[in-house]
Amino acid sequence: MDRPVVTPLHRIPYHVGLATADLERARDHLGELFGVEWSPIRTVEGELTTVGAYAGPTRRLHSLGGPMRMEVIEGTAESVWATDKVAELHHYAYWSADVGADVAQLVALGWAVEMATVDDDGRPSVFAYLVKPGHIRVELLDDGQRAAYERVVGVGVPADVSDAFDVI
Repeated sequence: MDRPVVTPLHRIPYHVGLATADLERARDHLGELFGVEWSPIRTVEGELTTVGAYAGPTRRLHSLGGPMRMEVIEGTAESVWATDKVAELHHYAYWSADVGADVAQLVALGWAVEMATVDDDGRPSVFAYLVKPGHIRVELLDDGQRAAYERVVGVGVPADVSDAFDVI
């Protein structure tokens, strides 16, 4: 039997990203459903330059507690987070020791970069969304963002839990 190809996705995501048309409604619904509290709502204006899909301004928050972290994002109608749903699965997020190398490996396996921050050489760095037909979008976030993420969601994010913090 052939062994599966080892990829940057063969580990536990550190959060699940959900898109929403109404952040307050999603917060209330998901909080009650999963019994979690939430970080304060944060407005992100798209401070970092990205390539690919439109980042635009977003409003977002993160769950505090629970066995699986959630990020809930409300974007504009033109953004990659556009939806008319209260909560819709958007991505699985993974921490990455080398975003550029992980992106290259996934692209070689048929994934495409949907949005990313890039370095001066045009190589994905810090953050990337990747898509592949028939698969859930994935987010890769540089390990260097882990401390900032832990400050938002609280101490004690397990080291083996993988993915990204909202840098865009």
